[in-house]
Amino acid sequence: MGFVQRVPIGPDYGPIAGVYSSRIYGNIVMFSGRRDAGFILAVRQLVGPQKAIVLRSSKMLYYCANYPQSHNADYHELVSDMSDVEKVLDDYGVSAVFVVREDMYGIRPEKLLRAYLGQSSKYVRISTVAGDSSRRTACPPVDVYVRLKPATRTAKYLELMIPMVGSSIKIDIDSLGRRSEP
Repeated sequence: MGFVQRVPIGPDYGPIAGVYSSRIYGNIVMFSGRRDAGFILAVRQLVGPQKAIVLRSSKMLYYCANYPQSHNADYHELVSDMSDVEKVLDDYGVSAVFVVREDMYGIRPEKLLRAYLGQSSKYVRISTVAGDSSRRTACPPVDVYVRLKPATRTAKYLELMIPMVGSSIKIDIDSLGRRSEP
């Protein structure tokens, strides 16, 4: 087996990715919540590895090397008000946002995202999905917001900070292989 390790049990976002696969396929979406990698893996399994782009709020609205709290030296906010949140969503043409209802971190960027989505005329909440609470891997309630009118992506690159290194990487979005055909 070598270096293979079992992934710790966490929320199973598979049912959500499955139900909304048609809204995810060929689009750029955002996820906000703990264990965001679990949502990304579910999308890759159910939609396909190069069929969608999932942006993490923890990379697009703020970044840090460990637990996000404003008193951590490595914590940095990338948005300071709701217009900044709107700009991120508009620049990347985000078609849907999946938000774990409970803001577990209590940091300003996560509060701003939730406040923006709650009052935006560009997005509407179409449902709240919760996993089977009798299962250990049940996901918490996730609010699903969709953009009312398609947006034209203006961002050409995805720039992500790497906190431990103190630099960033810049990726051509078109090179990510996102395909819109079914």
